[in-house]
Amino acid sequence: MAAAHLNGCTVLECLCDIRRYRRIFFLSLVIVIFEVGGSIATGSLFLLTDAGHALFDLVPISIALFVAHRAREEISSQSLARWERIGGVANGVLLLALVAWIGTEAVQRIKDPTSVSPWMAAFAGGAAYLNFCQHRLSLAIAANHAAHEGLVLHILSDFWQSIAVVVGGIAILITREPLIDTSLSLAV
Repeated sequence: MAAAHLNGCTVLECLCDIRRYRRIFFLSLVIVIFEVGGSIATGSLFLLTDAGHALFDLVPISIALFVAHRAREEISSQSLARWERIGGVANGVLLLALVAWIGTEAVQRIKDPTSVSPWMAAFAGGAAYLNFCQHRLSLAIAANHAAHEGLVLHILSDFWQSIAVVVGGIAILITREPLIDTSLSLAV
C-alpha cells in the first residue's frame, strides 16, 4: 500500500491527484481557446504556434490522467508503460504535422509579411499565468511515475515558452517588425 497522502488516505485510494490532473487538462483547454482567439485578434503566428503546442499538451496530460486512474486499479507497470509509449507516438506524429503546417505558414509570411499586433504579449501573458497555475497544480500531485514527471517538466517548459511569446510581443511593440513573430514561430 502507498504511503499516507492527505487526510489519512493513501495515494492509490485518493482522488485528489485525479482531480488535479483534470484541472490541468481544463486549464490547457482554456489556454488553447484563449491563444487561438488571441492569434485571430492579433494576427500572431507565434501565438497560434503556442496554442497548437498547448493543444498537443492535452495528450501527455490525458496519459498522466489515464495512468492515475489505472494506478488506482493496480494495473501492471508493463501495461502502463505500453499506454505511455502509444500516447507518446501519437503525440509525436501530431506534433510533426503541426510543425509542417507552421513551417508552411511561416514561409508564406516571410514572402508576404502580415501585420501583427503587439497586444499578442497580453494574450501570451495570460497563457503564461495559466501555465504557472498548471505547474503549481502538477507539483501538488503525489504521483511517482514517468508520465507525471514528464508532465511536470513539460508544463514548466510551456510556461517559459509563453514568456518567450510575451518577449516577442514586446519586441514587436518596440520595433514594429512583424517578421519577429514569424521568426520566433520557426524557432519554437
